Amino acid sequence: MKRIVLTMVMGAFALITMAQAREDNRLGWNASVQGGILWSHSENTREASFGDLLTPGAALAVGYDFTHNFGVRAQVTYGRNVGATNSKIAGYGLTLYKFNDLSFFGDAVFNLSHMCSREQRKNFAVELKGYVGLGCAFADDYENMGVPLYDVKDNGQTVFGMRLGFITDWHVTQAFSLYGDLGLAGFTDGFSGNNTGTGADLRVSLMMGVAYHF
Repeated sequence: MKRIVLTMVMGAFALITMAQAREDNRLGWNASVQGGILWSHSENTREASFGDLLTPGAALAVGYDFTHNFGVRAQVTYGRNVGATNSKIAGYGLTLYKFNDLSFFGDAVFNLSHMCSREQRKNFAVELKGYVGLGCAFADDYENMGVPLYDVKDNGQTVFGMRLGFITDWHVTQAFSLYGDLGLAGFTDGFSGNNTGTGADLRVSLMMGVAYHF
């Protein structure tokens, strides 16, 4: 029993020593590439199943950390999205259709790990960050559903967007980190191709990737 306790104490001491010896996380520029899944929600998708609304997406981002508390990020995302007809149209049931978009966002990024640390640590192996951003999306390539009396745009359009989310940054080395991004974006009504004046079209994104800090 004493050996087990001693081993645990020595292990904990070693982890503490490694944490204290760890170099500060880099400030300055960073770039990331990500891929993952998107979940769409607009006026008529509430009657679709969760799995039917999942589609792939990919993103590239460049950011700059001014301090260990605050940074900025610019990100471009290519996504495949899902919209739906109004299932209450007489004689026609729920019909799903897909469309593509290219979105651009500028984010303010806040390092929650550092801001909530009593010691104001600068060498976290895993950092949790939050962000808020503004941007726009160009949506196009709406599928032809063949549903009469249902007005979906067949040409490209640009819509305004706002978003918020969380980032996990696992620093494998001082230069490279594994990057996770969970975000919620709201686009002005019409992103799905159907402008009924019912408010924003929403999209949840879950992306994983690699970041380089330089």
